[in-house]
Amino acid sequence: FLSVSSVLRKEGDQLFFKNDEDRFVFGGDCFDRGTGDLSIGRMLVDLKKRHPDRVWLLMGNRDINKMKLTAELHPTELNRLPDEVPRPYYIPGESKFFSFAEYVKKHRIPKEQWRSAVHRLKWMLSHTMGCIPTFELRRQELAAMREVNRDPSAISDEDVVASYLDSLQPGGVVAEYLRHAQPVAIVHDTLFVHGAVNKHCVGFVPDLRAVREQPYFSDDDLAHFKLYSEEERIRIGSLPVPGRDIIRHDMARLVDWVDAIVKFAHDGVEEWLEQPTFDSPELPELGAGNACWGRRRGGTGLIAYPHRSVMGKKTCIISTFVANGNLAHVDLGTVACLNEGGVSRVVVGHQPAGFTPSFICQPGLSVICADNSYCAAGTSTYANGRGMAVSEVVIDHAAGTVRVNGRDMEGSPYNFEIDPDDDVIGRRTADGWWSKAYREDNSEVLMQHTADAFYSVEYEWVPVGIARH
Repeated sequence: FLSVSSVLRKEGDQLFFKNDEDRFVFGGDCFDRGTGDLSIGRMLVDLKKRHPDRVWLLMGNRDINKMKLTAELHPTELNRLPDEVPRPYYIPGESKFFSFAEYVKKHRIPKEQWRSAVHRLKWMLSHTMGCIPTFELRRQELAAMREVNRDPSAISDEDVVASYLDSLQPGGVVAEYLRHAQPVAIVHDTLFVHGAVNKHCVGFVPDLRAVREQPYFSDDDLAHFKLYSEEERIRIGSLPVPGRDIIRHDMARLVDWVDAIVKFAHDGVEEWLEQPTFDSPELPELGAGNACWGRRRGGTGLIAYPHRSVMGKKTCIISTFVANGNLAHVDLGTVACLNEGGVSRVVVGHQPAGFTPSFICQPGLSVICADNSYCAAGTSTYANGRGMAVSEVVIDHAAGTVRVNGRDMEGSPYNFEIDPDDDVIGRRTADGWWSKAYREDNSEVLMQHTADAFYSVEYEWVPVGIARH
């Protein structure tokens, strides 16, 4: 990113602005998506501390979910037998997420290692957080941080576990990131959020102390869930979420909701730091329709916020602007609410959007989806799923322009600008293609067609005149 950035530069172990006027928003998911997340986290927090009014760090689901580790790697929880460990904290029925009992069986873990923090962490990263390579990536980073013997084999499994737990202690890098991050931010006329905004989440503030942390389902429930669509799984798995829509019920303004949801998150982080473990070792009876009512840990409400199985669509962390595998326009009620709050642009990450940012333009609102994860998926060339792809979105609020520069999967550079009167980018054709980028000479437009929520993508360059029509 720094190789293409027009805003930031790096000297030693610190980040610096290239000029005194710029501001910087980091879109979240700092941790577990690649090598060097500890170093990146430290640099971002340092930049935020030095420039608190010019830097915003957003909370992503992969940042918040690390809060679970302090309770679930506690000796009391490690002492459970495999079939006593609660099932993965994802939408029930996802076949790729094993229970710990299934994990133990699949990997033939001997009985004397069932209570190992190493195996529990590997299972959690792979099957409750969806980041299979992360354990080994952390080992590589720890090795690179050493002054001597940088061979990753010199870093033990126990060293990796200790690194995760240390990062979550007060003053640790993940804890510090969470203390300085927020779910949403408004800068001038632009709202920044990790996931998306919709009529369900804008205005809604969950009850921080609600003990609705994760639904537990029986084997029969899981078997039935596999027959349902994702929307049906969300609807059936979602329990009524305690909280209040302060915009609709209390006539609050958009900025009031932003302040309230930021306070909700900050209070959740502080509560978690004060009580990082469960308040009781007792689990409720597992079975159809039962939920985790009987115990809680600090920050329960915030830990639950990035999970659709609990929140449904009442979360801005993992909601998306994708429907039926493709981009979708924002509902008019949400657009009106944003406009009344002075917002005419939304910038998000979380959902893969191709090797360049994707745009959604409609009356009253433009949306920029800037996550390039999996843009090289389906090829065997790039193990990291994105190759050399990187992008920077630069918004000039005075001029109303948006400039995008970066590199594609193979490292080829691109750079284009969209002015306020542009009538080409961010438009959808009748057959489902979206216009998303210009050639540097503005002669052609990159068209994109997606399926399977951007995991399958087609691209085609066409003349500007054809794209406009």
